[in-house]
Amino acid sequence: MTPAHPSGRVGTPRGSRRSAPWWGASRGPVLTACLASLLAACGESEAPRAGDAAAYAEALAALEEAPAEAARLCAAIDRDELRADCVTAGVERLAATELAAARALCESLPDGAGRDECLFQAAEAGRDPGLCAAAGRFADDCRMHLWTATLQASLPRQTLPAEASELVPPLLEAHGFAPDDGRPWVAVYRMLLGARRPFDRSLCDAVSDEERRTICRDAGRDLYQDLLNNARDTGRFPCEGGPLPPMLAHTPDPELEALIARRRPVDLCPDG
Repeated sequence: MTPAHPSGRVGTPRGSRRSAPWWGASRGPVLTACLASLLAACGESEAPRAGDAAAYAEALAALEEAPAEAARLCAAIDRDELRADCVTAGVERLAATELAAARALCESLPDGAGRDECLFQAAEAGRDPGLCAAAGRFADDCRMHLWTATLQASLPRQTLPAEASELVPPLLEAHGFAPDDGRPWVAVYRMLLGARRPFDRSLCDAVSDEERRTICRDAGRDLYQDLLNNARDTGRFPCEGGPLPPMLAHTPDPELEALIARRRPVDLCPDG
């Protein structure tokens, strides 16, 4: 079986990178930090030219009404990464209703990160995991992102881990996962275990497949680490004593209890 990601952090939704203006937001793997400002954090030679900035803004405004014209509307932008990002903006608007046309726009871009990112966004907006295979360096991210969305839409959150063994395999094939790939199961078990309070890894014990049972328990442990991190960062871990808050309440679990005891003096309550 393909090993699950050691951190258990798979399938984290990326979300649209156009929720904020391109010059004031982190834009993901394609655009560099130089694009954080027209005036340049990375030096004058890396700053987008004013002409490109104006052409980009003009194209984005036009794409609101004519996303299918993205190739033409973005053609005036000289910088390859900005032009690809501009086309991708049109693709995100188009793919939900005209996926084939959106894919063709992406495939009109030169090979590289911009094209791969565009195909990723087309797959996401069009809800087509089959398109992820074309997304090059972002194929795995794309597949896991759509997998998470599918789980949230298709798998009731009160499903037991053992019940998932029957419900999940048909979905795996549709998303292009190999039968022995452990990563999608990590996302399954994190979602199901995370939906229950008190936190209960013993639910994994009813999973009949030994490898999946191990993945379930490991995913639960890693998820609990994340819950501890959140409690620490928000000041909700009870360093002064008292019961654990509801977000950390768990059924008897020696491994989790040992984890808390080990982390308490290190990072949960380092001041005593």
